[in-house]
Amino acid sequence: MINKAQQEKIKSVLGSKYSPAIIKRLNRRKVVNARGGSYSPESIQKIVKGKIENPAVELEIAKLVSDTIAKQKKIEAQKKALLK
Repeated sequence: MINKAQQEKIKSVLGSKYSPAIIKRLNRRKVVNARGGSYSPESIQKIVKGKIENPAVELEIAKLVSDTIAKQKKIEAQKKALLK
């Protein structure tokens, strides 16, 4: 289950409108809800807020945050190299 500190990290990295980015990743990875469909923004928000536990989705969220941080660091390094 996602705790308050993790929730803040998700919001700081992905922004306050994090649901579309998470849903896009889940769809690409073919992670579906119990009915076999795509997750709704409301269900993603409940998972991020820690109201619902879903280990598969939580793992994908953690991977998305990690990938986004790595991408941001790479962009910053490239900007520094270009602006020297």
